[in-house]
Amino acid sequence: MEKLEKQFTDLVAVNRWNDLVEWDRYYRGDFDLASLPSTNHSAVAKEYDDLLNRADLPICSLVVSAVVERLKVEGFREGTDELIDPLLWEWFQRSKLDARQQMLYADAMVYGDGFLSVTPGGDIPIFRVESPMNLSVEYNPEDPMLIKRAAKVVGDYGWLYTEDVIYSFKYSRDTITGWTLTGTLEHTGGSTPIIRFPNRIDSRGRSMSEIQLVASIQRRIIQTTADRLLVQRAAAWKQRYVSGISVDTDADGNAVSPWNIGVDQLIVSEDVDTKFGEFGASSFKEHLEAVDLDIRQAAAVTQTPPHLIAPSAISNISAEALVALEAGLASKVKDRQLTWGEAFEEALRIGGRMVGQEISYDTETVWADLESRSDAQRVDAALKLRSMGLPLPFLLERIGLSPQTSDRVMASVRQEQQLAADISASSFGLGAGQGPLDEDA
Repeated sequence: MEKLEKQFTDLVAVNRWNDLVEWDRYYRGDFDLASLPSTNHSAVAKEYDDLLNRADLPICSLVVSAVVERLKVEGFREGTDELIDPLLWEWFQRSKLDARQQMLYADAMVYGDGFLSVTPGGDIPIFRVESPMNLSVEYNPEDPMLIKRAAKVVGDYGWLYTEDVIYSFKYSRDTITGWTLTGTLEHTGGSTPIIRFPNRIDSRGRSMSEIQLVASIQRRIIQTTADRLLVQRAAAWKQRYVSGISVDTDADGNAVSPWNIGVDQLIVSEDVDTKFGEFGASSFKEHLEAVDLDIRQAAAVTQTPPHLIAPSAISNISAEALVALEAGLASKVKDRQLTWGEAFEEALRIGGRMVGQEISYDTETVWADLESRSDAQRVDAALKLRSMGLPLPFLLERIGLSPQTSDRVMASVRQEQQLAADISASSFGLGAGQGPLDEDA
């Protein structure tokens, strides 16, 4: 018993919580304030604090959402079957993953890894999106895409996932480890029921947060924006000065202006030593150009089209040019679909074994086509493919219809074809479904 509890606490201790918290803060726009030009904060007016709070210009969340918004699973297909497997889609919907799947993709983009747990749920498996903030995992040394063990902590409750058992724990001050085993749940999944959804994984199993790629650029943008606000507040207009005169004071010791400034007023001085002048306004054009350059660098590093981060980056372009601009993002999305689609299929196979249902290895994840194309472009491409003899179900999927909608369209097409055949048969005096060589004809 103590051995299990120690395994659990040892695994919890390896959580990269500090790094994950930093990426989470950046994703949610919670940044450190830009630095001031002076370290003597007491000498800086309080209004500067407000300016620093206005300097936030979050691009991290835009980089993540550009990918997440273009990912949507619409079903699963087994082998060469054109239709969506209703059983697998029912599992997906029963766990509400049709609505919650974006949470999984966002976790993978922000933290470098997203995780999906699989547990027995009677006659169906239950899938849950697990936050990397709550999980500590040990990867399989032979295949880093697989999880050897995983520990999950939520408040005073904990779980240890292994290849054949899920152990439950509760926090207790009366034990050496601080945790007490409270229950076990055996499963027949065949492997640890925690599925990894990595971002930018390499052959050594190392993944990378998308936020990590742009964190330094984000900090530069915040600092430059803060500097621009300081210039805008303090030196964005011409400042006038007068020298060589004495100024009277009121009863409280405050200086009294010798002139009433106005568009209809003339300023004169009887003192021959009086000099008037002005300081020119400081330009903050360079600050704006620096921010624009940083945004373009962030776009290049993350393959995010610049107009998705800064809408003013492009204007008056054609639909074809827009598709070309998003080519890099489209390739990035397809790469994630390839990796994460296989992860979904592994989750289905584990869940199937838990409920006595064998899911074949040729099961395919069906993704919605969410690329930026006009309806005219989609239809034109479909008509050209149709002229090559491609089947209608495939073309319906290409123009962006969901598998469920495509099935309804095909059912309607078959009904219309049958109705047309019946009308044609009746014109020859034949009954519905009766051919010309039938004996009753």
